Amino acid sequence: MSKKKKQKKKELLEQQLLKYQKVECVTNIILAVITIISVIVTAILNWFS
Repeated sequence: MSKKKKQKKKELLEQQLLKYQKVECVTNIILAVITIISVIVTAILNWFS
C-alpha cells in the first residue's frame, strides 16, 4: 500500500471511531436520564405508600 492509501484508510477509521464514540456518549446520556427518572418515580411511590 502506498502512503496515501494508508493515510486515507487511517482517516476513515478515525472518523468511524469518532462516530461510534458520539453514539456511545448519547446512549450513556439516555441511560442516565432513564435511571434518574426511575429513581425519582420509585422515591415518589415509596413516599406515598
